Amino acid sequence: MEPPAAPAYLETSSESKRQRGGTLIAVLVSGMKEHFQRLSSPDGYRPEVCGRCGEGRLHANDHRYRWLRDLQQEVRIRRYLCAVCRAVWQVLPAFVPRFLQRSWPGLEQMQGERAGPLPVATKKRLAARLSLSGIMVLELLQTLGVLPQEDRSGAPTRAGVVQRLVQAGVVDERTALQESAVLVHRAVPGVRLM
Repeated sequence: MEPPAAPAYLETSSESKRQRGGTLIAVLVSGMKEHFQRLSSPDGYRPEVCGRCGEGRLHANDHRYRWLRDLQQEVRIRRYLCAVCRAVWQVLPAFVPRFLQRSWPGLEQMQGERAGPLPVATKKRLAARLSLSGIMVLELLQTLGVLPQEDRSGAPTRAGVVQRLVQAGVVDERTALQESAVLVHRAVPGVRLM
C-alpha cells in the first residue's frame, strides 16, 4: 500500500528559492540558560549552510531583541548573513514562538486555571488562535506518519490536534504547545501552530 499523496500545501514552490532569509528554530534550546551559553559564541547558533543557496559559511551579522511579556525580559536573537547570496537568517530558541509576545511555557500556563491575572483580551485571543481549524496541521502530521490516519469528519481545532499528539505520546503534556510547534516547523517551515 502506498502512502497517501502529500497535500498541495506541502509541494515545494519556486518561490522558496527566491526567499532572502527567514527564521530557523534551534529545537534543542529549551531554556534561558542554554540560550545564554549559545549566545556567548558566534558559532552557538550558526547554521551549517545557507537555506537559500546551500553554499557558503554564514557570518554572524547582528542581533535583534524580542520582549517576552511572561518572562518580563528581552531575549536576544542572533542573525546570520550568507556571504554568497546575502540572505539573512535569524535563529530562535525553541522556547520563543514566532510572532508571539510570550514564551511557549508562558502560553502553556495561560491555559486553564493557571492563567492568573491576564487581560481578558489576551485570553480571548489565545483561545481564538487555538480554536482555528487544525485540519491543515492534522493532515500534515498524518502525512508524515506522526499521527495515524483516521476519520476526519468534523474539522478539528489546533488545540484538538495538540491534544491528539499528547494522547499518542508524541509530545509531553507539560510542553505540548512548544513541542507541537517544533514538529510543525520541522516539517514545513512557515506553517504556524498559533
